[in-house]
Amino acid sequence: MEHEEMVQKITALEGSMKTAFNKIADNESDIKELRCDYKILNEMSANIRVLANNTENLSNEVKDVKAEVKDLKEKPNADIATLKTDVKELKEKPAKQWDALTAVIITAIATGLITFAITKVLGG
Repeated sequence: MEHEEMVQKITALEGSMKTAFNKIADNESDIKELRCDYKILNEMSANIRVLANNTENLSNEVKDVKAEVKDLKEKPNADIATLKTDVKELKEKPAKQWDALTAVIITAIATGLITFAITKVLGG
């Protein structure tokens, strides 16, 4: 092999090596970009998990609020019925007291008349 032939081969080899080193540099750059993208995707995935959990919690809270609203809608009717019963009982209470007072007065008068009649009959 002659000197010129070796120089050509070395020059060709150097060119091939430069091309290979450039490809390696490009690949390293691509790998850095992919790592950065992967990190961003992991962060996005974590954020999506948090959002999903928050959405589930919010959904449960909405269900609880709906149940409470339903109870509140039904409860006033029960409270109104209770209030009506209480008012009725309060209205009836003076009448019951009056009836009791009337019964006591009538019993007292009847007792007095019977006692008077018995004492007159028995000779008093």
